[in-house]
Amino acid sequence: MKRSLFFYIIFNFVVIQILSLEIEAVMNVLKIISILGILTLGISHGSIDDVLHFKNLKVKKGYFVFKYLFIIFVNTIVWYLLPNLAVLGFILISGFHFGQAQFIDYKLTKKIASNLTYASWGNLVLFLFFYCNSHSLQMYGNQYYQIPELLLWFIQNAGYFLIFFAVILFSNFAYFSIKKEISLQSIIIELLLLFVISSSFLLIDPLIAFSLFFIILHSYQVMIHEINYLDLKNNFDFIKMLIPLTIISLVGIAIILSVLFFTGLEYYIPLVLIIMISSVTTPHSFIMNKFYSSNNKYHANFK
Repeated sequence: MKRSLFFYIIFNFVVIQILSLEIEAVMNVLKIISILGILTLGISHGSIDDVLHFKNLKVKKGYFVFKYLFIIFVNTIVWYLLPNLAVLGFILISGFHFGQAQFIDYKLTKKIASNLTYASWGNLVLFLFFYCNSHSLQMYGNQYYQIPELLLWFIQNAGYFLIFFAVILFSNFAYFSIKKEISLQSIIIELLLLFVISSSFLLIDPLIAFSLFFIILHSYQVMIHEINYLDLKNNFDFIKMLIPLTIISLVGIAIILSVLFFTGLEYYIPLVLIIMISSVTTPHSFIMNKFYSSNNKYHANFK
């Protein structure tokens, strides 16, 4: 069993026990911890994209930074001009990224089937989140301004997409099982994980539940991959590499949200947060896809 899965199960069990006390102050503290976790570990796992991209390249980083920022800029413009298209791209890219990080440890040789597995697993998780929290998410969506209609439609119809992505995922499980690239034991563990994720989304507040998934199952796991690849002498060196861009990101987020709040535009904050997350996730996902695709020799060490 992966350490991330073990930690995820334990933390969910502890949180459920704490929430059973039904103390509002405790709930608020857990929400604050969740936000802090996303703002630290969640953001940090993508703050060394330049290092991963240039580890073995003796070239200047200026062009890379320009492309990274250009993708962020274009993505923001798409959100403004074609918000429904932006929502579709955000969900598909995020789902693929989540699934790729989850299954990169397996030595899957068929590219099309592998990509379908990544996309179906990650999107299954996203639509599990929508389905299990459809009522509260729709309520939040109706309270705030300019939430794209397609996002609300996805939330309302999440059950149909669950079936769609589940069929694709289970078909690929069967295929890779026949090819002996994924063992039956591994498939059972992945199904157990999906059960735990769905239980977490059902039983725990949406913010807390998603932060547990994002921080432990995704960000922590990606960081392990990055540490193994960089082959650093100690974890402190890795932390020092994360700090600069993490601080820049946090300062940028704080400035943008402060401007919205003090100008009376706080009802746009959820939308702006989604746009910021999407704009950073898009180039990060491209970098990690290239990182995972071009470094197969390291996969055996990704534990």
